[in-house]
Amino acid sequence: MNIIKILIVSAMLFVVSGCGYNSGIRSEAAASYLYFTGEAEGVEVSIDNVPAFTVTKTGMANQYRITPGKHLIVITRDAQVIVKRELLIGDGHEKEIYIP
Repeated sequence: MNIIKILIVSAMLFVVSGCGYNSGIRSEAAASYLYFTGEAEGVEVSIDNVPAFTVTKTGMANQYRITPGKHLIVITRDAQVIVKRELLIGDGHEKEIYIP
């Protein structure tokens, strides 16, 4: 009789403890990063012909997030194109763009 009670209690513990298990895969959004070096302060950067933004700080510590893939980067200073480059950047990668 004791063995039957132990088996029933053990089975109930297995059922109850199995309900708390949560499995799944967690993935973060795909992202790549650009950062600018050289004389980059004050230049305007347009990525894929969207409205430009102004670079205020340079160096690896100041990265700009973009989606992975192929992008057209156009950098201007005083309405003159300084850099026009097509980049292919992978997920999680960082790319330095030197501005003369």
